[in-house]
Amino acid sequence: MLPASIVNGQTLAVDTITGVTKTSDAILEAAALCVEQAGGNVASMQHLRGKSDYQRGETVELNTDVAVVGAGISGLCSAIASLEQGVSVILIEKLAITGGSAAASLAKFMVCETEANEQYHLFGNTISSQEALEKWHEAMQTITPDGFPDYDRVNRMLAESMKALFWLSGEGIFFEDNGSSPELGLGYAQADVPELDDSKSAGRVFRLLETRFREKGGILLTQTTGTALLQENGSVVGVSASGASRDYQIHASNVILACGGYGANEEMLAENMPALVSAGYVYQGVIGDMGDGIEMAERVGAVLYPDPWANFSYITPHIDLLEAHSGFLLFLEFNGMDDPESSYDRLLVDCEGRRFMNEAAFYTDQNNIMMNSGRGPYYALYDGMTEEVCAILNAGLSTGRAFRADTIEELARCAGMDPQVLCETVSAYDRASHMGEDPMFGKDPARLHPIEYIVSPKGQK
Repeated sequence: MLPASIVNGQTLAVDTITGVTKTSDAILEAAALCVEQAGGNVASMQHLRGKSDYQRGETVELNTDVAVVGAGISGLCSAIASLEQGVSVILIEKLAITGGSAAASLAKFMVCETEANEQYHLFGNTISSQEALEKWHEAMQTITPDGFPDYDRVNRMLAESMKALFWLSGEGIFFEDNGSSPELGLGYAQADVPELDDSKSAGRVFRLLETRFREKGGILLTQTTGTALLQENGSVVGVSASGASRDYQIHASNVILACGGYGANEEMLAENMPALVSAGYVYQGVIGDMGDGIEMAERVGAVLYPDPWANFSYITPHIDLLEAHSGFLLFLEFNGMDDPESSYDRLLVDCEGRRFMNEAAFYTDQNNIMMNSGRGPYYALYDGMTEEVCAILNAGLSTGRAFRADTIEELARCAGMDPQVLCETVSAYDRASHMGEDPMFGKDPARLHPIEYIVSPKGQK
């Protein structure tokens, strides 16, 4: 869309595409270089001709049976299922692409085959509903208000998980048994559309769903943000939306809000989850998750209630490091440096240089300990680095979040720790690694590796 806008308008002063700002900036920079090489006037082309005279198009009135706000997996599935009931559907999405936060995922679903959803089983890994609830509670327990979680709701979600996958499989999505989580005991299903091979699994899944929606007669408006719910006689009768060039009034008998959460909204996070923000929270979803649906519903009188249905994800390098070099994503468990769980092999220490937990525990447990102990900033030490990883770490040195030294003592001083404390911590960890037993925290021996020095060709350690 962006190259077409540049060519059609003969200008470099075009709006970036919401949700893909960095890619948009890269295209505009490349186009400016081309103009320069061709002898054109870049500054002139970066001025939008007639911008002061630009007027948005007239508001468009649309009518439909169902209006769906948000084209992530919930919105796409709701929209397709509605079409299959023989009604008309308009689906709007604020970003330029469909998929929502799930588009940034690995297309792996957590599932639970119990006696309550037997008719929808795909793999035959049946456990009882009670066992599933117990396993879920054991892994997901968090410090939350009384009354949470609502176990009736959890039980419904676990049962519905297989019904949802069974429906998706009927739409042409293939599911492979991906085993079970050793911490949760619940299953994983990997989704894919093998015949589509031009993107990762998640991208293929959403491209297929979008195609299905269009084939069944649905109308999709991207770069179109829901702004307010329309009311009449106390009932919701549609939604107002703002598109790239015009506004819409979408009149609908039914409105489905599938806008996602508010993980990307710093103000809402600070208001509702201050402890999470103070812990150095980094959102791993997409920029579109701003809580639009919650705010629209609240404005028409919907009742909000405390429901901390938010869970920790994998421990993340500090945002300064991620911005310094995208390669720091390698330090996330689900990416891994050598294998999918290699981050479990690290030694974690607190601001004083003391070890404080089992580094191979389930990530929710790790996050809870880190957030509630108040002993940050926390640091990770590994048992050796490849030249590629060393280059990534070197890119983070200027941030003051990564350190390089020739000795453990010097490393401690760089991080503001007591050298003796860090040396004793590393020595104790190394002894546990050589013994194959962790007397302090019971870490899996397979994840115990002594902290050793690896000398690179340049003599760096």
